Order: sequence, then C-alpha cells, then structure tokens
Amino acid sequence: MRITLLGILTAAAFLTGACAAQSESTGRSLAFKGIELYSWRGGDGQWSYSLQPGTNRRKFKSEVQAAPLTLEQLEPEIGKLPEGESLLWGNVVSEDGTGKELTLEFPPKEKVERLRALAEKRGVHFWTALDPEQ
Repeated sequence: MRITLLGILTAAAFLTGACAAQSESTGRSLAFKGIELYSWRGGDGQWSYSLQPGTNRRKFKSEVQAAPLTLEQLEPEIGKLPEGESLLWGNVVSEDGTGKELTLEFPPKEKVERLRALAEKRGVHFWTALDPEQ
C-alpha cells in the first residue's frame, strides 16, 4: 500500500510541475519542451511573430496566429525567458480544417540574427529551421 501511495504522490508531483527543471541562475522554471517561435508576413507586408509552448505536435495556423506580436513586442518577451530555456523558431504548421502542411516564412536574415543575439545574450538556447543540422 505504501509503495502505491508513494507512486501516486510522485506522479501527481510530476504532473503538477513540481519536478520541472529550473534555471540555475534565476531559479525560474524552464518550459518542459521549450518555447516555439513562429513568424509570418501579413497581407500588409508587416512581419508578425508568435511564442508558443513547445509540444510534440504540429500547431495549427490559427493557433499560431491567434495573438500576433510585432518585433518590438517580441523582443521584451524573449528578454523574459529564463537562462537555459530552449527557443526553437519553427516554420511548419497545419492548415485549419484539412491538416495540410503549410510552411511559414522567415523574416530577413538581419531580423533573425537580431533575435538570435538577444536570446543568446540572455543565455537562451536558440535554434531555427534555417540552421544547419548539428
């Protein structure tokens, strides 16, 4: 009975985040599967961005584009990420309704590198789908 109760309590602690990894320098919890960044160009030609919790599934276009950020809004959000966090800039989403694979655009290289520099300055691990495979 004790072993079963201990197992249940351990599982409950894990599921509630009590076992989440933490940043060594800040003590803030790291996202379990990192953070995902997406970008797209709107009909007006302006770039928009979205930060999403990392998952093992492909996000839907509407999900990614539900709360768009400008570059000026995105930068402070990246600045809030704890040291040691993982940030993956992806570009593949699913079309709403059909599930068809869609590829989103990346902004010009200078914007990508600007965000990379900001993340790395904060100690955030930064990868893009444009990076060569390691």
